[in-house]
Amino acid sequence: MQAMIADSAARGQTDLDLVSVDSTTARAHHSKAGRRTVGISAVIVPALTEHLTSYVEPEDNAFVFLGKLGGFLRGSNFRRAAKWGEALKEMGLAGLHFHDLRHTGNTLAAQSGASLADLKARMGHDSDRAALIYQHATKDADQRIADALSARVEAERKRLGQDG
Repeated sequence: MQAMIADSAARGQTDLDLVSVDSTTARAHHSKAGRRTVGISAVIVPALTEHLTSYVEPEDNAFVFLGKLGGFLRGSNFRRAAKWGEALKEMGLAGLHFHDLRHTGNTLAAQSGASLADLKARMGHDSDRAALIYQHATKDADQRIADALSARVEAERKRLGQDG
């Protein structure tokens, strides 16, 4: 398992069977994209590789994250073991839910300029409506659009030998 994920991580992709965890209930994602390959940021590859080397068994079906006693890590166990509430309070983020991290990641992905189809594939959503939740309009995004349009016009003018 370690070698497979580390090799995939080095290429910027890894294939994980995704599961949602709420309290003591684990369930497979209900969309057809529940199991998929997604790119990962190069910046996390060293930490992921270190985790795999230190904590994950070599079998292909080994869990990547385990509970304190080596069993499946459920949401409530994670929050308790990670001292989630205490950590949030220390950072001034009381009230943040673990799933909010998914929302933040998906919002940042949307702000990268990815198309709706790309976002749906990455997030595992079948519907446009579900993926559109993460596409928040911002003043910064509007200015980037305006700047990109200006750059295209200026490039075309330059190509045609025209001045402003």
